[in-house]
Amino acid sequence: MRQRLMTEGLDGFQPHEVLELLLTYAIPQRDVNALAHELIRHFGSFAAVLEATPQALAQVSGVGERTASMLSMIPPLARYYERSRYGARPKLTNSREMGEYLKSLYFGEHSEVMYLLCLDAGGSLISVAEIARGTIDETPIYPRAIVENALRYKAHSVVLAHNHPAGTLNASGSDLSTTQAVVSALDPIGIRVIDHIIVAGDQFISLRGLNLLREQHQLFGIGDDPLAENWLE
Repeated sequence: MRQRLMTEGLDGFQPHEVLELLLTYAIPQRDVNALAHELIRHFGSFAAVLEATPQALAQVSGVGERTASMLSMIPPLARYYERSRYGARPKLTNSREMGEYLKSLYFGEHSEVMYLLCLDAGGSLISVAEIARGTIDETPIYPRAIVENALRYKAHSVVLAHNHPAGTLNASGSDLSTTQAVVSALDPIGIRVIDHIIVAGDQFISLRGLNLLREQHQLFGIGDDPLAENWLE
């Protein structure tokens, strides 16, 4: 299978064959074909196997600690790889660039996670901070943590981001109330919320693009930031 990988790539592999190939690195010198089939049967799909926790993987007969840790490491490893392609301080000056960056950040993530992305005056990314991690449909947000992070990294402006693991791209009432709370918390210290982007799989929406962020600013009588003037171009 490794020889096949080197000569053909993965395109011609079936899901159980890709998993079998991975398993040979954790369980060498053993036929792991049956285990690959069992893992996919147990979890329902190749993706679900990789997204399972080490504890859940270890419940399957034949999966030890080494195998469970290796399989569960692949999605975060892929996220790390994707982020590394952008470099340490990528310049993200519009919703499309930011959305593409965030898609890589959320790759393989099955929990709802809120990130705060701090930008300098030129739109370069200073830091990415995980603000909250919740269940698949609910993430508790604490404006104080957002303010502390924005001040720590001396942010000129920020972008909020969270994902909808269930795949829906609609902005909910709670998404809007969260945006409102963050806008009102950051305005007194002179930091503007440029956008709030929601990611679902390989798609995303921008609240600024939907004019929902502008409504939040107007609600509090807050002027827009110069960086935001060309954000949607």
